[in-house]
Amino acid sequence: MQDKSPGRASAARSLILRIGLSFAQADRSHRFENLSGRVGSSGAAFRIGGAVKGLFPGKKKIMTVKLRNPNRFPIVVKELKIRVRPSNKLGCPATSISVRKRLPGLRGRPGSWPRQEVCPRQVEADGSVVLSGGPLATQVPRRGGAQTMRSSLRRVAFVMTVVSLLSCVGGPPLARWNPGSSNTKSYSRGRTMPTGNTPTASVTARNVAVSWSGNQFPAGTPLNTYVVRRYDVATNTAQTMLSNCNGIVTSTSCTEQGVPAGNWRYTVTPVHQNWTGTASSLSTAVTVQAPSLALNAPTTFLLLPGAVTGSVANYASGQTLTFRLDDPNTGTVLSGSSTPATIGAAGSATISATIPTGTPNGTHTVYAIGSNGDVASASITVNVPPFSPSSLLNANGGNQTGRPQEADRVEIVFNQALSVASMCSTWSGNGSNQSIAGDNVVTVTILDDAAASGNDLLNVSTSAAACGGAFNFGSVDLGSPAFATNTSTFAGAAAEASTVAWNATTNKLTITLGKRIPGGPAPGRVNAVVTATYTPSPALMSTSGFPAVGTTSSSAIQFQEPLALDLRFA
Repeated sequence: MQDKSPGRASAARSLILRIGLSFAQADRSHRFENLSGRVGSSGAAFRIGGAVKGLFPGKKKIMTVKLRNPNRFPIVVKELKIRVRPSNKLGCPATSISVRKRLPGLRGRPGSWPRQEVCPRQVEADGSVVLSGGPLATQVPRRGGAQTMRSSLRRVAFVMTVVSLLSCVGGPPLARWNPGSSNTKSYSRGRTMPTGNTPTASVTARNVAVSWSGNQFPAGTPLNTYVVRRYDVATNTAQTMLSNCNGIVTSTSCTEQGVPAGNWRYTVTPVHQNWTGTASSLSTAVTVQAPSLALNAPTTFLLLPGAVTGSVANYASGQTLTFRLDDPNTGTVLSGSSTPATIGAAGSATISATIPTGTPNGTHTVYAIGSNGDVASASITVNVPPFSPSSLLNANGGNQTGRPQEADRVEIVFNQALSVASMCSTWSGNGSNQSIAGDNVVTVTILDDAAASGNDLLNVSTSAAACGGAFNFGSVDLGSPAFATNTSTFAGAAAEASTVAWNATTNKLTITLGKRIPGGPAPGRVNAVVTATYTPSPALMSTSGFPAVGTTSSSAIQFQEPLALDLRFA
């Protein structure tokens, strides 16, 4: 029987298999005819034990009828009938041959089989069963003589009504069976494939555990395979199932991992091989929260680099985290880590990341990116003050104020820590004091009227070996054109050498003038209050990654002791 429209409610109530069993010559084994093609690519088949040989009047042959079920679903034998067909051999009236079931105290009638002794009999998928429960007797009548002895039993035809175990009487069709062949359009519908039991669902982070009560076939055989589906609560649209709940589930529970954020319901549908039952009712709705990132205070950074800490939640388990700034795909990669390093079943972890130097002031977004695609973000603010010099002192170290000479000092204080390599490429360690010294390594030069204002200008340079050829200092406008009438150079050796020193604690740079190189007139004395101004090199950077900006000035008699005492005696 066929139902060419699988989606319709009508269905065949049974599958009729007509299987012919024939015997050849008496000295050959019997063969089988399988006419079950109408129900699939394979069908049930009889097997009778032993060949019918040496027949003669009064001879009995004991045989056992066995039914093999090669299908992937159980069947039930509802009825088995036997009839004897006459032989076409002359002198062999086979109509008087009797076929009966041999049971103690019971004699079967020729051409019949006591139904109550055989059916119904269940044959499991890929299984077999002896139908009769005992041997089948075939007897040749005593009359017929030699011709009967030379004859053979031509055909004993068994007609069985075989009904799929997945069927019952009455009610709407509850199952669908597809033979699975690409060359057939036939479908059969049974009525006993059960309806799935409504599942329950619970959420842990991004994992949803689904469980349900198992189903049974009408005969009490457990049904062990199911299909689970997830539906969007708002649209009732079926979703693509994820790991552990995708495809055929061979138990009564599964945990769908990494479920997207949203509101979901679940159904369970019993299946058995090519048979599909009716989906259960929808479960109650469950809510899966989106991945989140929460940062600990403070989230405003006045200095860089800055460490940001926090925690993530509702991430799919099994992921590792990376961090980016301002864009989850192309943003600056942040150095960071999570604990645990791999997200566990709880979906949470503590995190830390570093906001790098040079990050511009303003609001930024930190992204925590899971290796399987989960993303969450949180905001921070960078508000680093401008990096600039805050004070200047031209201090006297010689014997006369107002005149640049040996042992005088230029002291500049910055408002933030200096990235020391930006001043001298051979320096390293921003938290450490730095210095440059040596015979004629540091040179302080006072240039006549070289400032943009027309005043004399103080510069500092070093040898190529000391700072890779460039000491990024800037310049000091001395506030007067009267300090020099030509170029004056201070270098020196040993204790009289010019030096450079950086104090990482006070953020102070000190330039000490060494011995003046002879040649030309000595610098002049300006014994008056003038305003000297320091302009830093644009190459100087703070440890936060910002370039130095602005200037700092000092209005005083230059190159005098900052705390000079006027001692007078009577």
